[in-house]
Amino acid sequence: LHIVEQSLWKAVPHYLRRVSSSLKK
Repeated sequence: LHIVEQSLWKAVPHYLRRVSSSLKK
């Protein structure tokens, strides 16, 4: 994978965590 793709896959779980936390609010 490219470095950009690796950074994206690292950012996706963090983004999903923010979305799920905001949905719980």
